[in-house]
Amino acid sequence: MKQPVKHNARFFGAWTLGVALAANVGVSNAALLYEQSPILNDGWYANVDTPQQLADDFSVAGPSSLTSITWWGAYSGSVDDRYQVRLYADAAGSPGGVLHEFDAGAVTGAGTGLVLLGRYDVYKYEYTLHNAVHLTAGTTYYLSIQNLYQGSEWAWLTGSPDVASSAWWREDDYDTWKTGAANLAFRLDGTRQIPEPATLGLLMLAGAG
Repeated sequence: MKQPVKHNARFFGAWTLGVALAANVGVSNAALLYEQSPILNDGWYANVDTPQQLADDFSVAGPSSLTSITWWGAYSGSVDDRYQVRLYADAAGSPGGVLHEFDAGAVTGAGTGLVLLGRYDVYKYEYTLHNAVHLTAGTTYYLSIQNLYQGSEWAWLTGSPDVASSAWWREDDYDTWKTGAANLAFRLDGTRQIPEPATLGLLMLAGAG
């Protein structure tokens, strides 16, 4: 009569260890997910006054959660920090449907001390997402930012590496995206799932036990 009790106790111990290890398969660490640093040789208009929308592609190295978006730009007209921020899905190598449109509202730009083309003050913008957005590895996404104020003539700075015709543009929502803009300056921050390679082996040992 004692044998089944021993068997059940051993199984529960192995199951408990397995659950404890499975809970640690990945650790979420704060991380820089993607960055194209600002350079001061050019900027591309991205506002309703010109009008023009821009979208630049990116991908992440592993499963991630996007929590913050940073970008750089300059004004050649009136200063008014109201922006439309969107993420697009990939559609055969170009922006497709809108995945997320963020309620950015008024995003206050901070002075950087940088000057675009020796004339225009460069501002840095940081927007913290209300809810994190999950990003998958191997998927191409597109970030689009547009100033919504008439008369702003806001330009999104070129980003490093400076690759011509790598970003997309169109005049408004009803137009087809076209290539022709260079890389744009932005940074994405969030958390990244970091797997622990030894965990699988430990789980197998727990199951064998």
